[in-house]
Amino acid sequence: MTDNSLDFQCLDSSEQVAAAATERLLDSAARAIAEHGRFQLVLAGGRTPLAVYRRLADQPADWARWHLFFGDERCLPADDPERNSLTVREVWLDRVPIPPDNIHPIRAELGAEPAAAHYAESIRDRLPFDLVLLGLGEDGHTASLFPGHPIQDEALVIPVRDAPKPPPERVSLTPLALGSSRAILILVTGRGKREALARWRAGADLPVSRIVTSGRLEVLMDAEAAGGCCHAVKAYPNVQACAVWPGSDSNTAHQAGCAAIRSSAWANSVRPGSILNQVEAPDGCGSGMTSASQPSGER
Repeated sequence: MTDNSLDFQCLDSSEQVAAAATERLLDSAARAIAEHGRFQLVLAGGRTPLAVYRRLADQPADWARWHLFFGDERCLPADDPERNSLTVREVWLDRVPIPPDNIHPIRAELGAEPAAAHYAESIRDRLPFDLVLLGLGEDGHTASLFPGHPIQDEALVIPVRDAPKPPPERVSLTPLALGSSRAILILVTGRGKREALARWRAGADLPVSRIVTSGRLEVLMDAEAAGGCCHAVKAYPNVQACAVWPGSDSNTAHQAGCAAIRSSAWANSVRPGSILNQVEAPDGCGSGMTSASQPSGER
């Protein structure tokens, strides 16, 4: 993503990420309803968004004005427990009074191609969305857009074949549709996401990098995904791509991230000759961050 409004926020735990995301959704809903009478939200699958949905189920809101769409769906029977729409319904939608007509699932049981065509027509006149919620997979995928798989630039919804995660057939909104939103919120939690997050921030060609919006784009990540150290990320926003430390199981991603920021931006954030963890990072936070992580001119 190249939009100038891209904003990374690091929180200490996945629970804090879920709580903050819940607040963002409720605030966005109130604002959208006040401005144009309804709130159009695109939902994501995955563990972290589900924690948000569970929290929403206990919150008061003007549910009758919420309209829900899905960023992707698995081509499985409509009653299959692995369907995103069914999981969201069980943890949230069955517990709040959102009118059934306001919930717009992807009819993936029709098959990838017909379901994609049907959903594209369903959302075409609903754009822009008010908020799109996304996650980031360990392999760098978002929605059902996987690295190395073709994406039709001008389509709103595409069929997905041979997905590297089961089931192989899926339906996904494209970067064009996902970016057609007044705001995008991406949730990244857990140690398993470190490498994908570092690769994205280092400029790797991942599907998430292709999503651009004219509105606000915010990323909420926990300390585990950021490399175990929110303090250093907050203290040095220009070196956030270096949040995976040498010696970790994501050292390759760390090297890629550090290489991407060897520029004048470093000089604006870290005084020459300093070592990041000696300047700001507390114990256990970035230990091993040495001059090897600094620009070549400062080694």
